[in-house]
Amino acid sequence: MLKTITFKVYVFFAIVFLFTFTMNTGFADEELCPPADLNGDCFIDFFDLAILTEQWLWAPITCSGGFVDCDANYVNGCEVDINDGGGSCAAAAYIGQVCGDERTGTLCMTNNCTSGPYASDRGEKWYRIYVQECASCSSNLHVWMRLQPPANVDYDLYIYAPCGSLLDQSTNSGSQQETVDYYWNDTGGSDDSRYIYIEIRYYNGSSCSNWSLQTWGGCETGP
Repeated sequence: MLKTITFKVYVFFAIVFLFTFTMNTGFADEELCPPADLNGDCFIDFFDLAILTEQWLWAPITCSGGFVDCDANYVNGCEVDINDGGGSCAAAAYIGQVCGDERTGTLCMTNNCTSGPYASDRGEKWYRIYVQECASCSSNLHVWMRLQPPANVDYDLYIYAPCGSLLDQSTNSGSQQETVDYYWNDTGGSDDSRYIYIEIRYYNGSSCSNWSLQTWGGCETGP
């Protein structure tokens, strides 16, 4: 009961305050608008009271545990989970293919570094790409990847082939770039193409911004 009475007293004084200033006829210059003008029309009236009562009990939203507030909606709070696992390796989304031969052409005399599939999103994700043997000559196959996290959040990069068999990982701290690479021998006489599975894993931090993932085929040290 005491809380109800106290709230009514606050509202009463807010109304009195607003009516006290509503007697003015407005201000021609917005820079001279009174501080109690909450909606920017240079009048203090019931529109300002509506804003005041709507935000009376609002407090800054504090998110934790990989949850972030991306729509600035106080009602649904921290609505995005960037630490949700991103699915599974078995259900990894296919995003394309790239030629993985380190060298091409007659007698494998030409170096190859081909831009491959690209992805950009937020939160944890699983992808797969197909690294294809394109050259007829004998040349190792190589895949190289770079993950650029946004500011204020740490994502790490892992690659597998097949699922459950880790090939390489990058776990730099903070928002530093993550890079991985892996190569395998050309066995000769058979197709050495294979799928590579990519895991983007959340570590810590908070951001609604997207990370970006770029892949290359054939690059021995990265572009």
